[in-house]
Amino acid sequence: MLLSDVIIAARDSGQTEPTIAPFKGQFLSIEFEGLKSPACRQPSLNGLKAMATTKSLLTDEELGVIVQNVNDILEAAFGDDDFRY
Repeated sequence: MLLSDVIIAARDSGQTEPTIAPFKGQFLSIEFEGLKSPACRQPSLNGLKAMATTKSLLTDEELGVIVQNVNDILEAAFGDDDFRY
């Protein structure tokens, strides 16, 4: 949860260059790992949402990776037949 709070604070700081930019790869990896654990899933989703809404932080490719990871979690939770996008 603390990492999500750091990401949210960085997003809301109003800096032109996101202060977490040098660490975005590590942060993404941590948040993706958190998605795998039901106990960590909501904080990880919050962190990924904050990263995705931070202006000039992520590339289109990185945003696509976030969408794919979240999609994989939803498919695992609801099954291919029940999940429609």
